[in-house]
Amino acid sequence: MAVGALRSVNGCPARIEGPDSSITATIYLIVGPPALPPHEPWVKHDVIDGTAVTIADTFASPKSPPRDQVVSATCVVSDRYPGSVVLSATVSYPPAADGCQIGTDLMRVAIGQFAKRPPHGTSTALRTVLTGIDPCRPVTRLASSHVVVWNVADSDTRNCAFTVDGSPEILVSLEYLDPSAEQYQPEHFEIAGHQVAGDSHDGIFNIVVGQEFPYDSGTRIPAVEIADLSKNMDRIKLIATAIAEDF
Repeated sequence: MAVGALRSVNGCPARIEGPDSSITATIYLIVGPPALPPHEPWVKHDVIDGTAVTIADTFASPKSPPRDQVVSATCVVSDRYPGSVVLSATVSYPPAADGCQIGTDLMRVAIGQFAKRPPHGTSTALRTVLTGIDPCRPVTRLASSHVVVWNVADSDTRNCAFTVDGSPEILVSLEYLDPSAEQYQPEHFEIAGHQVAGDSHDGIFNIVVGQEFPYDSGTRIPAVEIADLSKNMDRIKLIATAIAEDF
């Protein structure tokens, strides 16, 4: 078993070495309201190296069909840390395999590595204006003159969900965009010195907030995406202005 390189902002894949390629696993580190298994009798509780974990195996659920009628199952091993941090290993496996044992082994590795994590801000990785920021930070500028209601359940380290003055839910997200693709957006304008591009027909606009930097497939630019599916351009420009002023 080997843990692969970081695949997304939240997780990295684990490769299960051996002849059975139908087993896949991912280790997730999530900060924010966690989607942990429900408190059901079939969810087991265990301790791995002094850390309490939950083990949710779909085969253990009373709603699961018989094992001989299932092609693949899932086992999720999770634990919580202070600050709304959740570490978990999710394993998809065929009925003949012991997916939860694999998940337990992965979590043992993950828990050990998480304990060795470097202090915040000491990584040698490239830092940008978006590194480590709260995605809700720019929106807080609106709170002094508008009624902003936060949807914590739909927010995480990359996305901030909220409403403004009773609007439908709006989502702002931290993004790294391909600048060559942005030129094909149908609408472009500028707010407080920041370039904004998007499409009023779908209510999604990106505002550039930092300098372009090298990337393995070209370059990327830090941006904040605004998604207002009610397509209210006045509100989109209001939020874009708050973001521009914040950066």
